[in-house]
Parts: sequence; C-alpha cells; structure tokens
Amino acid sequence: MQVRLIKGPDVLPSLIDEGIQLWSGYVEPGKYIPTEKEITNEIRKYLKVNGIFHWKQWGNPMMMSGLSDIIGILPDGRFLAIEVKRPRVRGSGSHHINRKQREFLLRVKESGGVAILAFCLDDVIKVLSPILERRVHE
Repeated sequence: MQVRLIKGPDVLPSLIDEGIQLWSGYVEPGKYIPTEKEITNEIRKYLKVNGIFHWKQWGNPMMMSGLSDIIGILPDGRFLAIEVKRPRVRGSGSHHINRKQREFLLRVKESGGVAILAFCLDDVIKVLSPILERRVHE
C-alpha cells in the first residue's frame, strides 16, 4: 500500500525548522489515504524486519501526554520516537499535531534521540536507512 506523497512548503514548516524529521504529508486528490493504524502497522513491520526494538505506545489517563505512537531503541543505542499521522489531501487543511506531541518530539531530538513525524513508511525509511547502513558497515 504505497501512496504517492507530495510535499511542499506548507508542510509544518516550524517542525522542519526545528529539525524534526519530516518528509511528506499530503496526498494527491483522488488517491487512497491510509488510516493511521495502517501506516503504524507498516512502520512496525519495517522496524521488526530490521531488528529495531520498539513498541506501540497506547495512551491512557495515567501516563504522560504527548508520547509518540511508536517508541523504540535504535541499534546504536539512541532513543526512537515516531509520531504517526494520517496524510491529508492538499488543500484540505493542516495536519494536527498537538503541542504536547510536538514538545515530546523536540525533547527527544534535543536529547540526542531520533524523532520522526511520519505520514507514511517512506518517511521512516528515509531517516533510518542511513543509521541501519552504518550498522552493516561496522
């Protein structure tokens, strides 16, 4: 289920400026838009195949708000946080990432971890491929 994603300057520019890994976010009109659950499942399969320890973080009233959807530890020991969002059709409005989710991603990045705002599996692959390649060459 690959979706052709297009990106432009209106894709959460403030997060790009702050260094959050963000590659896409909008789909062409008329294309199928996968659900957040479908995107999450694709990402988790990729992480599992590549031996990345991770889990799906389910929210509840007793936990800290803003935690990313997928949490993990990369082979090099860095913390991994992936916030999964469903892409939108261009012109249908902006993406919704709340303040606490944004703050969490920024804290992960500032602490030396890898923070990804993912609208599709390709977003995760673009960020993690270089990290996984280094592991193979070491």
